[in-house]
Amino acid sequence: MLSRIEEGAFERELNHTSPVDAFAMIQEARLGALRIPADLGGYGIGLVTFFEFLMRLATVDPNVAHALRAHYVFVDERLFEFRRGQERLWLDHIVAGDLFGNANTELTAKQAAGLEPSRFQARLSADGDEYRLNGTKFYSTGSLYCQWVVVSAVNDAGAVVRAIVPTNRDGVRIDDDWDGIGQRLTASGTAVFDNVRVYTHEVFIRQAGHVDGYGSPMAQLYLTAVTAGILEAINRDAVTVLRGRTRTFAHGVGSSAKDDPLLQHVVGQLASDAFAGRAVVLEAARALADAAETVMADGVGDKSLLEAAKMACAKAKVTIENLVSRSGWQLFDVAGASATLRTKNLDRHWRNARTIASHNPVLYKTRALGDYLVNGNPLPRGSAF
Repeated sequence: MLSRIEEGAFERELNHTSPVDAFAMIQEARLGALRIPADLGGYGIGLVTFFEFLMRLATVDPNVAHALRAHYVFVDERLFEFRRGQERLWLDHIVAGDLFGNANTELTAKQAAGLEPSRFQARLSADGDEYRLNGTKFYSTGSLYCQWVVVSAVNDAGAVVRAIVPTNRDGVRIDDDWDGIGQRLTASGTAVFDNVRVYTHEVFIRQAGHVDGYGSPMAQLYLTAVTAGILEAINRDAVTVLRGRTRTFAHGVGSSAKDDPLLQHVVGQLASDAFAGRAVVLEAARALADAAETVMADGVGDKSLLEAAKMACAKAKVTIENLVSRSGWQLFDVAGASATLRTKNLDRHWRNARTIASHNPVLYKTRALGDYLVNGNPLPRGSAF
């Protein structure tokens, strides 16, 4: 499966071709059900194994991996709420192969993240026994490739709710207008909901236990794992490029580029960075798995394990972003001037990693970590830490 997704990834990135075929394969293989237990029809893999898979997917195509983030976060939310007594309707849809995107962020909000009603202009209004949804969202990552989209809105009582609606329902429009420097094929653009009919069973309030438990650090570690996958892709490209170089500098150290010990040193450094990135993600995933087990068990979780998981996921982000910023630059040290040609497409790694890193700036992570360690002040709560 991963090799089939990788086959067209280079050309998709170069020519701005949406990965619709890749998502068709993912849906057919029901990879969206990786985390759903086998007795419910899924594959039943644990969090550590899941993050191993995610890094491998991100290595072959970080756009596809990133575009699935909302889906996999939604799956774990549904598992949490199923264990709290909620119905399994949406889990059944996932087991059948359906994918779920998101439409949460509004550019009119003064602060990113959070679930305060003041952040949302989208409205879910009662219409007899049903509802009507109206609003405009941005950063609707992956929704263009999904069968369903999860939309945050404010109801008539002024509370934040979420509606799950089919992406092909009348009044739903998802535009592929994302114009970022990287992750260009994640469809992270505008979603418009114009008087969309919403049925009662499609409306729910997300339970706080998952968000304040391991849901938020899981969503953050997800992005870090995609970046770790990019690190491995940089490593692979460096090896391939150096093996294929036919020219070197007149004042180079070796008789050929591939025999130049300075360039060999860079490749060795890139390989070590990729190794470290994978190890850091898996260590954080183990801490996250320990915390998740306690949250799933009682709906609250062990506070010390939750804090440890949040710390681990934040440290992982800080570490890996430092590694990838250096590696994305050093790739060109082994590639030579001709590697800056657009057709070589080597700039995609740095652009993609930089775009992912901008989701939650690392300086807020390091400040929070420092404040916690020095002053004992709690780490931030909510969906963005």
